[in-house]
Amino acid sequence: MIPGATRYRQPLCGEKLASELGNQFDYLWILDNVPEISPLDLRARIFDFFRAPTAVGRTIITTRDGRVADGFAQERLDVLNIDDALRLLARFRPQQAHAELDSMDRLVREVGAHTQALILLGEHARNNPRATPVFLSDYRDWPA
Repeated sequence: MIPGATRYRQPLCGEKLASELGNQFDYLWILDNVPEISPLDLRARIFDFFRAPTAVGRTIITTRDGRVADGFAQERLDVLNIDDALRLLARFRPQQAHAELDSMDRLVREVGAHTQALILLGEHARNNPRATPVFLSDYRDWPA
């Protein structure tokens, strides 16, 4: 038994999900931001438990854990290069992107072209018309 899963027995949980999802349509089952789990045998059992419950489902696991997960293909994602990071940030303010390019470049470099940081900053900029990249580049001064 997996610790913490005492209420849900694997066969019962999997059968219930399989009946709800059916086999008519392909689907993607995503486990996002899975923490590092040790020991490896426990990790393997947990991943097995959380796999897509039917044959038409495909499972994607995102994690910062660099160890190979048995039964899964591994795809390493590198940090964005500066040009791709600028394109990502520009998508949030397409009308202003050209005029704000220098500020966007400083911001991209400040956060190390980290994808999630750029998405969070970009969403803030999209939803706040006064949130120019110049303002966003001073994010260190934001209240905690």
